[in-house]
Amino acid sequence: MPPATPPLDFEHEKGDEIPTKHKEAIRQLYGFAKVPIERLMVRYKLGKSTITKILNYDAPERATRSD
Repeated sequence: MPPATPPLDFEHEKGDEIPTKHKEAIRQLYGFAKVPIERLMVRYKLGKSTITKILNYDAPERATRSD
């Protein structure tokens, strides 16, 4: 029996922040698994410009520390 993927718990409302775990998943699917942007758009129900912004981030968001 092939491994089952976990269900996608992504319910994005326009204007809301996209959780970092989903941004990282999009980067990995595109970079390592070579999933085309068009398939990511359908899977995550996001526009091409949003996916492109996520892919252009230098690194995942990190909490900044103010001393």
